[in-house]
Amino acid sequence: MTNRVQFNDDGTLDEVVTDGGAHLEHMGGRGWFLSMQRKDGSEYCVWFTGKITYQEEREAGEYKEPQPEPLTRIQNILVPVIVVFVIVGAGWVLAHAVLAIWQAVM
Repeated sequence: MTNRVQFNDDGTLDEVVTDGGAHLEHMGGRGWFLSMQRKDGSEYCVWFTGKITYQEEREAGEYKEPQPEPLTRIQNILVPVIVVFVIVGAGWVLAHAVLAIWQAVM
């Protein structure tokens, strides 16, 4: 599909087709047809009755990579630190247990 917007002679909207897979078409009177194509080639279609009261075309904005939430950044720092403390703490407890057993035996 190629991008296109077509208007009737009186300036009213007639059809919109996008290369993203959407197709809106005026079927006459108050009837409209909307088709949305999925990546796998299947489509979801809707026939409806109504009146287009407003239309506008919007430019594509610059894509920005989503930024992690501040809490996520803190978690990314704190989790490894906590793991290290747990390992060190477990090692300390184990060392004292072995020392206590050693002293009890000797």
